[in-house]
Amino acid sequence: IKQHLSSGAFQEIHSNALLKILELCLQNTGNSLQEIEQLLIEDHKAVEAITQVKNSCSVLQKLFPQSSSVVFDISLVRGMGYYTGHIFEVELPE
Repeated sequence: IKQHLSSGAFQEIHSNALLKILELCLQNTGNSLQEIEQLLIEDHKAVEAITQVKNSCSVLQKLFPQSSSVVFDISLVRGMGYYTGHIFEVELPE
């Protein structure tokens, strides 16, 4: 990933931020959205997108309080070309 980011497709500041975001998500602390929001606090579009994801998580937790968790997982995105908003995946117990 570092090699691709340093190939010139991204500015260094964006590459560093993306690597930090991936690191936060892999750590799976449960606070990754808040940490990412703080990392990108000056990017208003990024903060708006994070707020939308946080709102969606909040609504899901209210609708399904008995579920064990709502998890933010950046690995669901495999390519950015066709997404127009955030995506989600649902797992139901057997």
